[in-house]
Amino acid sequence: MGDPLAIRGPFGTAWPVEACRGSDLVIAAGGVGLAPLRPAIYHLIGHRQEYGRVVLLYGARTPNDLLFADEYDAWRRAGIEVEVTVDLGDADWRGHIGVVPVLFYRLRLNAPRTRVMTCGRRS
Repeated sequence: MGDPLAIRGPFGTAWPVEACRGSDLVIAAGGVGLAPLRPAIYHLIGHRQEYGRVVLLYGARTPNDLLFADEYDAWRRAGIEVEVTVDLGDADWRGHIGVVPVLFYRLRLNAPRTRVMTCGRRS
Protein backbone atom coordinates (compact mmCIF):
# COMPACT_ATOMS: atom_id res chain seq x y z
CA MET A 1 0.00 0.00 0.00
CA GLY A 2 1.18 3.48 -0.79
CA ASP A 3 3.67 2.49 -3.51
CA PRO A 4 3.60 4.76 -6.59
CA LEU A 5 2.33 3.34 -9.88
CA ALA A 6 3.14 5.05 -13.20
CA ILE A 7 0.46 5.38 -15.89
CA ARG A 8 1.31 6.31 -19.47
CA GLY A 9 -0.90 7.28 -22.39
CA PRO A 10 -2.78 7.74 -24.56
CA PHE A 11 -0.57 10.28 -26.30
CA GLY A 12 -0.89 9.26 -29.95
CA THR A 13 2.59 7.75 -30.06
CA ALA A 14 3.87 4.20 -29.94
CA TRP A 15 3.94 2.46 -26.59
CA PRO A 16 7.44 1.15 -25.85
CA VAL A 17 6.57 -2.52 -25.35
CA GLU A 18 10.23 -3.51 -25.66
CA ALA A 19 11.19 -1.15 -22.82
CA CYS A 20 8.79 -3.01 -20.51
CA ARG A 21 10.59 -6.35 -20.66
CA GLY A 22 10.75 -7.92 -17.22
CA SER A 23 7.86 -5.80 -15.95
CA ASP A 24 4.34 -6.74 -14.99
CA LEU A 25 1.90 -4.97 -17.33
CA VAL A 26 -1.65 -3.74 -17.02
CA ILE A 27 -3.38 -2.81 -20.26
CA ALA A 28 -6.55 -0.76 -19.74
CA ALA A 29 -8.90 0.15 -22.56
CA GLY A 30 -12.46 1.25 -23.09
CA GLY A 31 -14.60 0.87 -26.19
CA VAL A 32 -12.68 1.13 -29.45
CA GLY A 33 -9.50 1.83 -27.46
CA LEU A 34 -8.78 -1.90 -27.54
CA ALA A 35 -8.20 -1.86 -31.31
CA PRO A 36 -4.85 -0.03 -31.27
CA LEU A 37 -3.69 -2.14 -28.32
CA ARG A 38 -4.41 -5.49 -29.98
CA PRO A 39 -1.04 -5.59 -31.79
CA ALA A 40 0.70 -4.99 -28.45
CA ILE A 41 -1.29 -7.86 -26.93
CA TYR A 42 -0.16 -10.17 -29.72
CA HIS A 43 3.43 -8.99 -29.30
CA LEU A 44 3.23 -9.81 -25.60
CA ILE A 45 1.77 -13.24 -26.38
CA GLY A 46 4.53 -13.92 -28.89
CA HIS A 47 7.18 -12.92 -26.36
CA ARG A 48 5.34 -14.01 -23.22
CA GLN A 49 8.45 -15.30 -21.44
CA GLU A 50 9.99 -11.80 -21.54
CA TYR A 51 7.29 -10.18 -19.40
CA GLY A 52 5.87 -10.75 -15.95
CA ARG A 53 2.20 -10.77 -15.16
CA VAL A 54 0.07 -9.28 -17.96
CA VAL A 55 -3.47 -8.10 -17.23
CA LEU A 56 -5.99 -6.66 -19.70
CA LEU A 57 -8.79 -4.54 -18.23
CA TYR A 58 -11.37 -3.81 -20.92
CA GLY A 59 -14.87 -2.41 -20.99
CA ALA A 60 -17.60 -1.32 -23.36
CA ARG A 61 -21.09 0.09 -23.07
CA THR A 62 -22.86 -3.23 -23.75
CA PRO A 63 -21.84 -6.85 -24.41
CA ASN A 64 -22.56 -6.29 -28.12
CA ASP A 65 -20.00 -3.44 -28.15
CA LEU A 66 -17.09 -5.60 -26.94
CA LEU A 67 -14.33 -5.84 -29.53
CA PHE A 68 -12.54 -9.14 -30.30
CA ALA A 69 -14.67 -11.06 -27.77
CA ASP A 70 -13.99 -14.31 -29.61
CA GLU A 71 -10.26 -13.90 -28.87
CA TYR A 72 -10.36 -13.49 -25.06
CA ASP A 73 -10.16 -17.21 -24.29
CA ALA A 74 -7.11 -17.61 -26.53
CA TRP A 75 -5.48 -14.63 -24.82
CA ARG A 76 -6.17 -16.23 -21.45
CA ARG A 77 -4.67 -19.53 -22.57
CA ALA A 78 -1.58 -17.59 -23.70
CA GLY A 79 -1.11 -16.21 -20.18
CA ILE A 80 -2.93 -12.86 -20.35
CA GLU A 81 -5.36 -12.18 -17.50
CA VAL A 82 -8.46 -10.73 -19.17
CA GLU A 83 -11.01 -8.82 -17.08
CA VAL A 84 -14.03 -7.47 -18.96
CA THR A 85 -16.81 -5.15 -17.86
CA VAL A 86 -19.80 -3.45 -19.47
CA ASP A 87 -21.82 -0.42 -18.46
CA LEU A 88 -25.14 -2.10 -19.25
CA GLY A 89 -25.54 -5.87 -19.19
CA ASP A 90 -28.31 -7.72 -20.98
CA ALA A 91 -30.26 -10.84 -19.97
CA ASP A 92 -27.41 -13.11 -21.14
CA TRP A 93 -24.50 -11.15 -19.60
CA ARG A 94 -22.90 -12.92 -16.65
CA GLY A 95 -19.80 -10.74 -16.32
CA HIS A 96 -18.89 -7.60 -14.40
CA ILE A 97 -21.00 -4.46 -14.74
CA GLY A 98 -19.32 -1.09 -14.21
CA VAL A 99 -16.61 1.13 -15.62
CA VAL A 100 -13.03 0.01 -16.34
CA PRO A 101 -11.37 2.00 -13.52
CA VAL A 102 -13.35 -0.04 -10.97
CA LEU A 103 -11.51 -3.16 -12.21
CA PHE A 104 -8.25 -1.67 -10.88
CA TYR A 105 -9.59 -2.00 -7.34
CA ARG A 106 -9.91 -5.76 -7.81
CA LEU A 107 -6.22 -6.14 -8.76
CA ARG A 108 -3.39 -6.84 -6.39
CA LEU A 109 -0.36 -5.34 -8.10
CA ASN A 110 3.31 -5.25 -7.32
CA ALA A 111 3.61 -1.51 -7.97
CA PRO A 112 7.40 -1.31 -8.41
CA ARG A 113 7.21 -4.05 -11.11
CA THR A 114 4.06 -2.81 -12.87
CA ARG A 115 3.54 -0.54 -15.86
CA VAL A 116 0.07 0.53 -16.99
CA MET A 117 -0.93 1.17 -20.60
CA THR A 118 -4.20 2.92 -21.37
CA CYS A 119 -5.93 3.76 -24.60
CA GLY A 120 -9.31 5.10 -25.61
CA ARG A 121 -11.82 7.51 -24.18
CA ARG A 122 -15.41 6.68 -23.60
CA SER A 123 -17.91 9.38 -24.29
